[in-house]
Amino acid sequence: MAYPTQYNTGDCPDTHPVRLPGIFFEAFYSIDKFPHGTGRQPFVLANGDPTGYGFHGDFVNGWDFDIMKNMLSDKSCFASSTNQGNNPERCLTLKPFVKSSVDSNCELTKSIPLTENIGMVEPIKRLPGCNPITYSNPVICSEGSNPKSMDNTGTFHIQSKLTGRYITFDPITQIVYANASIINPSYRETWGLGWATKDLGRTIRNTELNRHFTMQDKLKVRGPEASNWEIFSFEQHSTNDYIAIKNLRHDKYLQVEPDFTISGKATVITDACLFRLVTPNGGHVPEGLKISDLINLQDLSSSLG
Repeated sequence: MAYPTQYNTGDCPDTHPVRLPGIFFEAFYSIDKFPHGTGRQPFVLANGDPTGYGFHGDFVNGWDFDIMKNMLSDKSCFASSTNQGNNPERCLTLKPFVKSSVDSNCELTKSIPLTENIGMVEPIKRLPGCNPITYSNPVICSEGSNPKSMDNTGTFHIQSKLTGRYITFDPITQIVYANASIINPSYRETWGLGWATKDLGRTIRNTELNRHFTMQDKLKVRGPEASNWEIFSFEQHSTNDYIAIKNLRHDKYLQVEPDFTISGKATVITDACLFRLVTPNGGHVPEGLKISDLINLQDLSSSLG
């Protein structure tokens, strides 16, 4: 093994003429969201590692073999030609497959019914999955790994009184709808409260993509920064089970429309303006691999060598 003249780019030495593909992983963390000045390291990985040594990336190859072979021999696909991989559309082999935006082909056919609080909107008391933080004397996990064992009170589903369904959103159009089933909801139907910059007020943030409500011509989601159009307040209705949600942009109430979208200019509170906050139960992990699946995987592994 030898490295190119510029490590990630450049020419391979004559003694090692076969170029091997390289994969570059990069992670960004919003360190401003963590407490500082406490004298203790505030970062921890989800597996309980407070050192960072457990950070790694796994690559699962799903490329068509012919396309991958052509990509490795196509000079337009080299790091020097693709801005270190940041512009994959410059690779002529890959260009037909690069999408300019997310579409429905990137969506799971069936969402995973998990709603446990994983800390997307506020700090959590412990890590999900029964993973104690592994300091020199880690505390043995006693709460269990079941999603229902997590404290999910910091998050909520928003149920419309008019439709009886949960609020969700379309990740492509970013439009919010009040038409999601209340059976087996997912993170897309799970929300929490956040703070806007400069303490302008509270935002309503989604736990799947960490986007928050924004009051446009109709209610949508956006992220990550917030302005006046993303500030909302809750008002308790006379019936204690329900609230009305007021947006700061118009200083009026959210209202579910006949097409399940949500407008923001209601001045009189009707059933279309009332919502109920439901604490998630954590959801569940669907049944995993069966013995027959494992046998098939072993056969596939053997055929691939």
